[in-house]
Order: sequence, then structure tokens, then C-alpha cells
Amino acid sequence: MNIFARLASIPLRIKIALLAVLGIAVMVLLAVRAIAAYDALSQPAASVITEVVGKERSALLTEVATRLTGNVRRVSSDPKVGESLAQAAVGQRNVDTLAAALDTMRAVLNLDPAIKHIHLTTADGSVILAAPAIDDVNDADAQWYLDLKVRPIQDNSIYMGRFQLEGTPTFNLVAQVIADSKLVGYVVANVDPAGQSTAASVFDALETVNYSNGSVVFYLIDANAGNTVDSPFAPASSSATDSASSAQALLTRFFSSFFSRSVQLPSPLTGQSTYLYAANISSFNKWLVAESRTVQLAAPTDFSQFILPQVGIVAVGIALLALYLFFLEVSIIRPANALRMFARRVAEGRDLGKVQNVAQNDEIGDIATSLNVMSTQLFQNVQTLQIQLAESVRDIEATREIGQIISSIRDLDSLLGRVVELIRQRFPHIYHAQVFLIDDRGQYAELRVATGDPQDAKLRAQRIAVGSRDLIGRVTAEGRALAGSEGMVMPFAHLPETRAELVLPLRSKADIIGALDLHSLQPDAFAEEDLRLFQSVADQLAIAIVNAQLFEESQARLREIETLNRQFLGEAWRTYTNARRQRIGSDEMEQWSSLQKRAVESGELVEELNSDNNTVTIAIPIKLRGVVLGAVECDMPRESYNENVQLLALELTNRLAITADNARLFERTVRATEREALINEISSKLTQQTEVAEILQTAVRELGQALRVPQTAIRLTAPRRIN
Repeated sequence: MNIFARLASIPLRIKIALLAVLGIAVMVLLAVRAIAAYDALSQPAASVITEVVGKERSALLTEVATRLTGNVRRVSSDPKVGESLAQAAVGQRNVDTLAAALDTMRAVLNLDPAIKHIHLTTADGSVILAAPAIDDVNDADAQWYLDLKVRPIQDNSIYMGRFQLEGTPTFNLVAQVIADSKLVGYVVANVDPAGQSTAASVFDALETVNYSNGSVVFYLIDANAGNTVDSPFAPASSSATDSASSAQALLTRFFSSFFSRSVQLPSPLTGQSTYLYAANISSFNKWLVAESRTVQLAAPTDFSQFILPQVGIVAVGIALLALYLFFLEVSIIRPANALRMFARRVAEGRDLGKVQNVAQNDEIGDIATSLNVMSTQLFQNVQTLQIQLAESVRDIEATREIGQIISSIRDLDSLLGRVVELIRQRFPHIYHAQVFLIDDRGQYAELRVATGDPQDAKLRAQRIAVGSRDLIGRVTAEGRALAGSEGMVMPFAHLPETRAELVLPLRSKADIIGALDLHSLQPDAFAEEDLRLFQSVADQLAIAIVNAQLFEESQARLREIETLNRQFLGEAWRTYTNARRQRIGSDEMEQWSSLQKRAVESGELVEELNSDNNTVTIAIPIKLRGVVLGAVECDMPRESYNENVQLLALELTNRLAITADNARLFERTVRATEREALINEISSKLTQQTEVAEILQTAVRELGQALRVPQTAIRLTAPRRIN
């Protein structure tokens, strides 16, 4: 074996470990070098300073903005302020309300010295209250009012006006005042950006930072007002259009960037390329921009100091990886591909043959050798399994068919006969099948059905004692399946050719209701798999037998109940009609036409064409649950009489029968209620008496009145002595 073959025989885990270590080392080295070089080139000193100072100033301005806008919101959210502006909107003024609002405004002025002046303005720009007091002026022409007409305040934010640098520097903060979900006015706070206390101010956040190589200036951009630039320290030297365009490019870059880092873009102030950093000041609804003003953007870089080492490292890494990949191609990939092709032939069931192109002694070589040894045996096993699978599918299909028959037949004899015949047809090794059911006393297992001639007297006479020595007696007593082969089977007189027998219990919950007896002409015909298969058939058959028996019993009881119901209903209506005949006379009840009598006797609709040939007389029996209660007779024109009319008449008489029976039941209930009330009334009067004579006198009187008889008598006698 040459040196390359020996290297190829190194264990597979060592090969993979070497590849992983080498690849990780090369990638880590290249990544570290690339990141360091990229960071050094992409982050000049001016960019870093701009980013650091910009983050510090944005945090400072956010703090100042939060403080100022919070104090303004304190005034705008005060209920008295909203009430004052709401009253002013309808031309009303309340001195107490205005005084309370003024107190809130003065409290804010005392709390924050940077706020120089606060006044309340209605929605049309009229000033109604100010602290300190000023002349009554109209703000309808003020810049902030004009801006809000074009661009209303959204989401309860604060409007920040532009810096006014003439005289004392100021700017306005404006907040909406909402009352009853309506805009009633504004709170206008005039703020000194320089501040009048030790607290940080807006000017502190916007003041230019100077360093040895340049400076960083700060200004605000209003994205909602056409990207206008506002700064008290760095005036713009470019046109308004160029300034807005540069500001838009800057904000778009920061909106779409995941990391907030300084970028190199044209300055919104000068139009020249420089480093810019932007941060959103949400309280002012503006962006703070830090702009670098450097003498030189970046020091010259000697790219040869970086490129040459990098190129050398990459070249060495590529060469090493190429060499190692070639080694893996020969020692792992090609042998693995040979194993893959072999596995594909195995999956397709083709002639397996042997694994080719593997001549090494590592793990892959061992696998190839083992597969070559197993190939012939595996192919034989596949064929054997296919044969067994076909047999299993046949048995499962037969079991499924038997299950369908079992679930669809309710008659017990038909069910048993169909099942045993199907077992004999679907399982060729079974030539005879029969079912025994235990009698009501639980002493004998009687043959209920068997394959063959159902009139055979020998078959019908089979009766085996439960617990006897043969298989059926043992199975019906023990409740477990038993199989017997030639020499162990006690053959039936009519089955002398039996060489193997399988008897399976028919269970219903915890009870044994019978046995399924199977016979075969082949010795040892019943294996363990057959026992499980036929036991599932027996279990299904047992459930079906019980269900069929219950179905027969329920049908018999249902027929009995229906018969009794018809008898009770007929007797009730006979009693009712007799009582009604006694009340209203027999003549009215006996006026039946011949057609009605025919309908009552036949229980069907009867029709008759009248002598004029233009009308038809029909009689429809009034039936309820099979009992004929009477008949309805009606005449109708011959041309309108058809099948739909017959159906309608039958439906109406059915409804009539139900309604009439309900009326009868209601009448009986009313009479029973009246009797109960009369009995309760008499009992109440009797219980009010304490003397026997008074009780008897009351009973005679009340009974006479209740029974409507002219004379009533009660006699008492001495009780007889019981010996």
C-alpha cells in the first residue's frame, strides 16, 4: 500500500476534525484581519468624533426637550385651562376658571425659568389669558399659527417653532388643548434657548464643539416642514432647495439604517461632503444633526501595508483548502458516492451486486465489506418479505370484508351464516367453520351455524358441555383461544378429515357467549399470527352477536309497546266517545255516511264520483298511531281533485288526529284537576270539625252536593273482633 492509500485509511473522524480545525483557523484569521482593516479605513477620526459627540448632544437635547414639553403639557392638560378656552370659544368668561388656569401657568413659570412667557389662544388665534400679562393681541398672523393651519399637530405632539435670534433669542412651544374631544385652543410657551438657571438648555445642546483638527456644529431639521434647517450657531450657506435635498438624503439614510453611525454625505448647510450624524428628538418632533467641520477628512493610508499581507494569507489558505479538498474527494467523497449508489440499488430492489471503487481500510472500507457480504442475503430477505406482505394484505383485506359484513347485518342467523361462509372462502387453509353459542343456563355450547348443508341433522344436533375435555368445552369455560393439531384434536363425527383445529372464545365484556371453531386439512395450519388475526375476527363477531340479540329484543319490545299503546289509545277513545254519546245523545254520533264507514273500516282514503259527474266525495280516516278515531268527508270539484289534494287531505287529517287527542287529554286533565280540587275542598271542611257527629253531617252534605243526589246516608257499626 502506497503512502497515499495509507493516508486515505486514516479514521474518518480524524479527517473531519482536521478539516474543521484548518477551515476554522483560516476563516478566523481572515475575518479578524478584514474586520480590523475595514474598521480602520471606514472610521476616520472625524467620523468617530462626530458620532460620539452627536450621541452625547442628542441625549442632552432629549433631556431638555422632555423637561420643556412636559411643563407645556402640564398646562395644556389642566382641566381649568380646557374649560377656560371652551368658554371663550362660545363668548363666555368665568373669573374663577380663568384664575385657576392662571395659577397653573404661573406655577410652570416658577418651575422652569427657561420658559419666559405663557399665553392661551383660542382656535381662531385670540389670546384670552397670559402670564405675565400682555396686551390683548391676536395670534392669527403669528408664524406658529400659520404653520399649524398648514400642518396640524398630530398624536398630541408639541410644535416647536424656529429660533428667533433678533434681540433676546427665543422660540415657541405650542400644545393643543382638547375639551370634549374638540380642539378649543392652544397653549403657547415662549422659551429662552439659553436658559436662566444651572439646568441644561437648548443652546447647551446646540453649541459648537471645537477640537484641534476642526469642529462639530449642530442644527435641527424639521422633517414635517419640508426638511427645513434651523440653527442658532451655524447659518446655512447653500440654497433652500439644496439644503432640503441634502437633509432628505440624510434622514432617509438614518431611517433605513439598522445601526446609527455617522455617514459621509453633502452638508445641508454648505452642500460640501462631510461626516454627519442624526438623532430623532421625538419631544420636539425634529432631528438633531451633528456635522463635522474638519481640515482633512482622513489621513492618507498606505494600502500596501494591508493588501500584501492579506493577499498572502488568502493565497496560502486557498492552496491549503484546495489540497485538502482533493484529499477528501479521493478518500471520502468517491467512496461515499459508491455507497450511495449501492443504497439506491437496495431501495429500488434491483440486483444488489457489490460496492465498487472502495479499496481503503478505514470505516468506509469496513462498511463496504459488510455490505458486500450482506447483499445476497438481503435480496433474498426482500423477496421473502414481499411474499409475506402479500399474504398479510390478503388476510387484512379478508378481515376488513368480514368486518363490513358484521357491521351491516342485524339478523343473527343471517349474520352468522354469512361470516362462516366468508371465512371459508377467504382463507384457503380453512375448509370448515362453525359457531357455538352458550345457552341461557350457561351449561352447553350449542351449534348455531356451520359451513355446509344447514339442513344436516348432524350439524343441528351438536351440543357440547361447557368445561368438557374437547377444545370447545375448554375454550367456553376458560375464555382463551386454543389450537390443536393431529393427535390432539377430538374430531367430530361429521368432520373426520380434520388435521388441525383452532377454537376462539366469543367474549362480551367479561362473559363468554360462545366460540368460533375453525378446521383445516393441514397439520400445524394455525400459526401465532393466525391466532391474533382470527381472534380479532372473533371479537368483532361477538360484538355483532350481542348487538343483533339486543336489536331483536328491542324490536320485540318496541312492537309490544306499540301494540299496548294502540290498545290504550283505542280504549281511551272508546271511553271518551261513550261518555260524549251519553252527554249529547246517540243520534248525532250515529250519523255516519257509507263512505265514512268504508274509510274507518279500511283505514285508507276512499273516494266516490257523484251522480252529477262534476264533484268528487272523499272520506279520509282520522288515524293516530295506527288507531282509527273517525273519518272526515268532503266534496270538491272534479277538475281540481288530484294527487296533491289527496296528500294535503291526508296531512290535514293527521294533524286533526293529533289535535283531537291533545284536546281529549287536556279535557281529562281538567276533569282530574276539578275532582282533586273538590276532594281537597271537602277534606278541608272535614278537618275543620272536631266532633264525630259534625264530621259525619258535613260529609253527608258535601257528598250529596258533589254527587248531585237527593239523599245521602252514612252508617257506622262496631268493628268485628279478629280472632
